[in-house]
Amino acid sequence: MERVCILTFEGNPVATELFRLLKDDYETFVLYTANRSVSLVEAWRRKRGTRWLWYNLLFNAAARLYGVTHIPEPSWKELKDRYPASFLKTDHHNSELTRERLRSLNLDLGVLIGTPLIRPEVFEIPASGMINLHQGNIPRYRGAPPAYWEHRNGEAEMFVTVHVVVKGLDAGAVLEEESFSIKGHGHFVVSKYRANKMSAPMLVRAVSKRLGGCTGEPRLIDTRPNTVPEYPLLLIETLRLLGACLYRKRLCKERDEREA
Repeated sequence: MERVCILTFEGNPVATELFRLLKDDYETFVLYTANRSVSLVEAWRRKRGTRWLWYNLLFNAAARLYGVTHIPEPSWKELKDRYPASFLKTDHHNSELTRERLRSLNLDLGVLIGTPLIRPEVFEIPASGMINLHQGNIPRYRGAPPAYWEHRNGEAEMFVTVHVVVKGLDAGAVLEEESFSIKGHGHFVVSKYRANKMSAPMLVRAVSKRLGGCTGEPRLIDTRPNTVPEYPLLLIETLRLLGACLYRKRLCKERDEREA
């Protein structure tokens, strides 16, 4: 049986669903890092850290306001408890510990979901290399955060892609690609969760293609990668979210008054 390892962070819902879909057809492992919240001091010291922290706070607040979530069944914890030998923890996806564990697994393929940029000495370990989930149109939208820039730039649709990992950010040949309309979603967080829900089945097809020898469709990379929004854009998003929150409260108040 071919051996596949999912590299991700703890509790990732797409990785959870993918493990469930792959485990019966492949010997599947999950190599994960801790999903720790970044402290204010750590964020201040890291390049772009404070902006990522601000963005993550906005994202979580918007998810609560719009009532969107993606928690697959069985959950990460249930699968981890049921298959403890398949869930392996590491300190960082580019560390020596990660390389040792990947080599010891004798892998055919690696699958990246939500990891930092992986170095060649890591993604070249599996016999067929690694593939990466990217929620964005390659090459137009490389980097992060997913869904944000499509909404910000007024795009009519959003893409979800799976590509071969090579040296360079989201620069590999595309194995799978799907798109959906984002008109009427209201907020990028809604599009992000819709992309999450369609990602695992796409990854299953991409795993089969890659292990079958498919090299994918090369794309001309001639655009700069996206990065975390600058402070003015984050401030605008904060004000938009506050406005939506106040509007939601007003609607709820009017509804309660009608029902009283």
